[in-house]
Amino acid sequence: MKAKVILSVMLISFFALAGCSTVPSTSQVAGSHVESSHDVQKMSRVNRVNLSRGIETLWINPPRAKLNNSDDG
Repeated sequence: MKAKVILSVMLISFFALAGCSTVPSTSQVAGSHVESSHDVQKMSRVNRVNLSRGIETLWINPPRAKLNNSDDG
């Protein structure tokens, strides 16, 4: 009976720790790839202002760059 309790606690601990290890840290998210369709210049300006204020920015829905269409006619 005691062995079952110890085994149960070990399994629950293992799965709890395994679940936590899959969440990326903020440094991993901040260094992630930025798509070319995002407005990188605007993101840089906002990040710079926020860092000067002591705020770390995490872009969930980054601004999109306006695409220039040469096919206007």
